[in-house]
Amino acid sequence: MASTLRYPELSSGDRILRHRLESPHSVLTIETDLESRVVICTCAGFWTLAHTREHFLEYRRVATAMRNRVGQVRAIVDIRQSATQSAEVADLVEKQLNGFYTGQDRAAMIVESSLIKMQMRRVIDTRYFEFFLSPAAAWTWVLA
Repeated sequence: MASTLRYPELSSGDRILRHRLESPHSVLTIETDLESRVVICTCAGFWTLAHTREHFLEYRRVATAMRNRVGQVRAIVDIRQSATQSAEVADLVEKQLNGFYTGQDRAAMIVESSLIKMQMRRVIDTRYFEFFLSPAAAWTWVLA
């Protein structure tokens, strides 16, 4: 199964693993980068509805704590190793992401292709999200 992706050249801060869900078909992780104060999600494989719900409960807890601490959520969400999800999972993801971000929040989603980038723009609130093929570009945008 895929491991958590690392970008040491893009962030020198220490990382704390906050949450990891693993099944035979997927890995969902949530970390926080202490120096940059960014919440980092790495999602791989095909997610079950139950794992997706659990992941978002934990993500909201971690991101809300970050918002309360520093006034905003800055997130990197890497879905390059994710499979095409079921309609039920896709609906849940859309509802969770579109109802959560406010004010100064910024979330950069790293995707595998321009097609996925275009599809995500149709369903995710672009006031808070931007979509990238490059991890370096995503980090630059989220930290700006």
